[in-house]
Amino acid sequence: MLFYSLPSFPTMNFLSDYPHLIKKHKKLVGISSTVPVEVIYSGGYTALDLNNIFITSPSVHELLKKSADLAPRAVCSWTRGILSAAVAMKLKNAVIVTEGDCAHTIPITDILTYRNISVFAFEYPIDHDIRRLKREIDRFIEYYKTDIYSCEKIKEEFDVTRVLLKQIDELTYKELKVSGFENHLHLVSASDFNSDPAAFHKTVSDFLDEARKRPSKSVSLRVGHVGIPPIFSDYYAYISSLGSEIVYNETQRQFSMIEGVGRDLYGAYHGYTYPYTFRNRLNDIKTAIRERELDCVIHYVQSFCFHQIEDRMLKNELGDFPVLTVEGDYPAPLNENDRLKIESFILNVEKKKYRMKSKKINLSTR
Repeated sequence: MLFYSLPSFPTMNFLSDYPHLIKKHKKLVGISSTVPVEVIYSGGYTALDLNNIFITSPSVHELLKKSADLAPRAVCSWTRGILSAAVAMKLKNAVIVTEGDCAHTIPITDILTYRNISVFAFEYPIDHDIRRLKREIDRFIEYYKTDIYSCEKIKEEFDVTRVLLKQIDELTYKELKVSGFENHLHLVSASDFNSDPAAFHKTVSDFLDEARKRPSKSVSLRVGHVGIPPIFSDYYAYISSLGSEIVYNETQRQFSMIEGVGRDLYGAYHGYTYPYTFRNRLNDIKTAIRERELDCVIHYVQSFCFHQIEDRMLKNELGDFPVLTVEGDYPAPLNENDRLKIESFILNVEKKKYRMKSKKINLSTR
């Protein structure tokens, strides 16, 4: 067997960090990326986004340390982290996206299967064929012993929360009442509804009520975040401290499925841009630049990740529009080089924006 020489994995008391999951532990399904979670909940299980569990864990560095028994250092921290979290939690079930996500997902399924975790491999068709996607979702539904009608009913319930999430997103870029980090946190949590859809709905609703009462914030630049969620712990706070604000979180917004509200299950996940070609994502990014009046974009890339290849395409497509590439590796605060890089970029864009504004004023007074 391929992994016969792997040592036994030292299990941590991982669930003690997440007491709300203990009662649901036997019915938890770890997910490696956004999948039709309606199917999982309709089948009587509870979805658990392993990315969110890994990055928010008080044991995040311990998880990465333990991951040496599962994957080499040349595999990105996100992948090693979700592997480590799944094994540490002794999950019985997982759904891994083997087409439309990480380049390492097929080996991930092998490792988890070897660790006695039952894995369903979900595939988003790279050609964006709705018929192939429908067959895949139907296969998913059959695996969890449910039916499309029950899944659609769950989707209708989840869409009520997604409508509120869309309002949070609008408060971020239309009224500047929600910070980039708050936007990120609520949108990315919708991938699994925090493993408790009812409680998550209340959290979102309460936050929205509070955010509506805030005054609008004044910012020097409206920044877009493109790429996967950053692994840096102070990324959003640092950008805010420079007087700018992230008003567009590309993939987090896609993970939340807020654009699929009102569509049927098949249509919603067909409209989800992240797992298909980069061309699908580019159209979404360009629309956001225009509609959200972005001044610049920060393209976050992860060390050892194939998505780095997309950086050149992004810059070519956006032409003269300001784009900064920032690379992250390990969950930690931004280092001094990254801080200086971001600060210099922000200052340069601010100067350019001020000069253009001054020219417009001069022209209008002649």
